[in-house]
Amino acid sequence: MKPMKKRKIYYTILLLFFLFTIRTDAYARELELEERTEEETQKDIGYFNVSVSKTWTSRGREILSYDVSQNGSILIIFPDNKVGVFDENMGFLLELSFDGSGASGAVWKGENILLVNLRANTVVECDREGNILGSYAVTGPSNYYRDIVVKRKREYRGYEYFCTNNKSGNGFYYTILERTSAENGKEILYKSGNLLDGIQFGICLFLLFGAGFIGLLILMALADGKCTKAMDGKPFDGTRTYSTAYSVDDCIGLLSRKNIYDVLRYSFRQDKENTAELTVTGHAKYTCPQIKACHQMVFEENGNTKISITNLPCSKPVPFPYIPQWWMDEFMAQKLDAFPIDTEPENMGAGQI
Repeated sequence: MKPMKKRKIYYTILLLFFLFTIRTDAYARELELEERTEEETQKDIGYFNVSVSKTWTSRGREILSYDVSQNGSILIIFPDNKVGVFDENMGFLLELSFDGSGASGAVWKGENILLVNLRANTVVECDREGNILGSYAVTGPSNYYRDIVVKRKREYRGYEYFCTNNKSGNGFYYTILERTSAENGKEILYKSGNLLDGIQFGICLFLLFGAGFIGLLILMALADGKCTKAMDGKPFDGTRTYSTAYSVDDCIGLLSRKNIYDVLRYSFRQDKENTAELTVTGHAKYTCPQIKACHQMVFEENGNTKISITNLPCSKPVPFPYIPQWWMDEFMAQKLDAFPIDTEPENMGAGQI
């Protein structure tokens, strides 16, 4: 008998030690809560920044979660950290809003309301009028958010409460809160006014992204086709001479100043008095990557100004080290009113032969 008495005393001591070392001060829907210090409470209140509205601003939004109190009052948690408070017949009472990032929710603690911040594992307690009463740290259970805060199915006084998407029930948010009883059958307490539930929104977003991606590919293909067509024609890979009524100084001045009407994308640098470098990197109307065509320009003034342009190899090889001849002809005509004087007979008009 003595060993048995010693064993009972030992178990009693262990039990008392356990009870006095665990600082669990309150429970709400099986949440294990530990009271915060006054300083911590003030920080929590400032962080949550709870506000009260008598207007239901979240009407029609999807449901994140819900809870039912001991007297049948209902909480519905909407996106953007808004909580609707309703009586047992879904009569609107007030709406609470609070700050927070990450997962959040709300549950009843008796007839008071706990606003939950999962990231910080803290809750703020409010009464039914939205007045803040204090804060707690959540110490358990380990998976309390999934098993308690956002629980999908609840039972109370013969009613079975259930939130659903009205389809498979899977999704980011729910769209319907209903309850069922043997006496009254199924009642829809709340239905989102949004046309798309979580899954539908995700599918639409995916389809929209896919359509955008396909559209981008089509635009790239069209741009590539335009570029290929624009690159057709005799390449400007030799020397071609143009004539203009502008003086040499005027030509250099005009080439040095770019404007929105330029046909080509280019850079210009004067080497010597009558010599310059012209580097073309593309056409203003077409997107043609990897073009870098380098040219030497020699100006000669004798009545009209003659400009000899020679295609030169650039320092860094690229897939297109030249441009079509018609690009240069178009550029010189637009920029300097200059026209080629060395046109081959087959490209000339019949009256010029």
